[in-house]
Amino acid sequence: MVFQFSLETVLRLRRSEQQQQEMTLQRLSEQVNRIAVELQAIDDEIRRLGRQANSECGITGAEIHFDQERCEILRQRRNETEGRLQAVRQQQIVAVKQFHRTWQRREALESLRQRQHQAYEVEEGRKEQRSYDDLFLQRKRKG
Repeated sequence: MVFQFSLETVLRLRRSEQQQQEMTLQRLSEQVNRIAVELQAIDDEIRRLGRQANSECGITGAEIHFDQERCEILRQRRNETEGRLQAVRQQQIVAVKQFHRTWQRREALESLRQRQHQAYEVEEGRKEQRSYDDLFLQRKRKG
């Protein structure tokens, strides 16, 4: 007789949910990394413009004004990017909590399945031993 777990379809569903949650977490982590790289690039550009403004002599007022405008635009872009980063990090926190709940539900079913399988193995071992005992007794009676 083959072991059958009555909640096997539910367990498969829980495994699938966990995989989906893992993919969601991976996607969010990649977004966080991309946004962090974007922030770093903006910061680098702001620093470069600051160094350039401090090191250049003989630049016109229009050029100074243009660089100041660029820095202001970069700061605004940085603030927007920082906001996006915080939003994605918040999504990531929620996704981690969902993953943890999904993992716990799957783990509970896995544990139940394992206990039932062990009980099945014990019972099958007992049945097999009984059949050997019966066979032994039959041979002893005949002989």
